[in-house]
Amino acid sequence: MFCAAVLAAGVSLVISSTTFAYKLRRKITRFAMPKRKLSSTSVLPSSGNVFADLGLPEAEEKQTKVRLAVAINQIIEGMGLSQTAAAERLHLNQPKISALANYRLSGFSVERLIHFLNALGR
Repeated sequence: MFCAAVLAAGVSLVISSTTFAYKLRRKITRFAMPKRKLSSTSVLPSSGNVFADLGLPEAEEKQTKVRLAVAINQIIEGMGLSQTAAAERLHLNQPKISALANYRLSGFSVERLIHFLNALGR
């Protein structure tokens, strides 16, 4: 690490290279960004289903899957189960539990998610 003398507003400062790089980057970023005008777009109220709002196919099914997955993940976390223990309890392998925990739900049907809830005692 080296020290550098910087002349800022007529005042001499001695700072470390890391601080200098941070301040220089911050200064460039702040002043180099163009000023944006706020657009006059209107805000539309949500229907309550983000998938339908985005115009995705099978929006109701996707919303249902997400709600079930949230409930399952909350139960697993509340019980303090590891992914391996949850996999054993639900008769799955650990990568499937990881997919469920990360909301990658394409490999799960609504019926299967409901079965998982029942297996967890809900």
